[in-house]
Amino acid sequence: MEKVSLEQKLTWERPGRDEERFKRYLIRALLRSGVCAILEDDRSNYLFVANLLEAWQLPADALPTDLLLFGPELAAQLGELKAEVRSSGEPGQIEVCQEPDRFYQFIVEPLLSPDDEVDLMTTIIELTEERRREKALRALLREVSHRSKNLLAIIQSIAAQTARHSQTIEAFVQKFRGRLYSLSLSQDLVTDSLWRGATLADLVNEQVRRYLPEAAGNVELHGGGHLFSPNAALHIGLALHELIINALTHGSLATSGSGVVVSCTTSRQNGEQMVTFLWTEQRQAEASRDESVEGDDAPHFGRSILERILPASVSGTASYTLTANEVVYRLEFPADLKEDEADA
Repeated sequence: MEKVSLEQKLTWERPGRDEERFKRYLIRALLRSGVCAILEDDRSNYLFVANLLEAWQLPADALPTDLLLFGPELAAQLGELKAEVRSSGEPGQIEVCQEPDRFYQFIVEPLLSPDDEVDLMTTIIELTEERRREKALRALLREVSHRSKNLLAIIQSIAAQTARHSQTIEAFVQKFRGRLYSLSLSQDLVTDSLWRGATLADLVNEQVRRYLPEAAGNVELHGGGHLFSPNAALHIGLALHELIINALTHGSLATSGSGVVVSCTTSRQNGEQMVTFLWTEQRQAEASRDESVEGDDAPHFGRSILERILPASVSGTASYTLTANEVVYRLEFPADLKEDEADA
């Protein structure tokens, strides 16, 4: 690709321009730009310094040099760069990091003086904010990749377990679609919160609105403002799906007089803050069942989610109890659990 000179980038100028006026205005534009510029002649004598950045200071009444301005280490780097630029006649650049965590780009380019000597123009641009944005973006991309892998692992487990306990393809599709959609509802909540997590109220409302909008009044909620971590939110959303489908299958939510109480509380146990998620489902007196979660894959997968998969995913413990009058599911796990600890 053919290089474009600085002169070619000058869009237009009046013929016979006033050189002094031109110079004066260009210097003013340079000073307003905030870009640090240093001009030195072919004998490395500084001709001017404009907009010296805060990272470096010039002592009063001192003649500037690379060593005086930048210190021995950076001055040596600049010396090597300038020697290469003078030798090749091509611009060169380096990027340096100054403590604490500030980044600067030095661009050195040769300029032909009116006396046919080669001057050097050094432009210094601070890149700190740009590098910080890049660092934040890399961290975000790593986080997205990490969470995507976790989500895919959950989906893979759901697919495998649902297939294992389904008698027909139609049954598999129905069960898998419902569980996948439940997972997507929770994932949407996590994404909308900028990956902070999801509250119990939002998780319950999404599942209730999906499966029993007419019987929403049969669900009583306590501690709905508790914010679950992204990992806990996905798994608790899946557990709510299983519990709601189970209650609907046996009429506990659809039947008048029946209902569910969902709560979330925190407590201090052995010096550790713990979260307790509790589902209490009232049963009709005439209802009778020994299974936990019914359907063509019951009681295996639903109970596996509630008693094994979910507590393991949040490093907690769980119990699922059926009596003649109620179904109780209790989950306890650490409140300050880190995401990577949960994935381990």
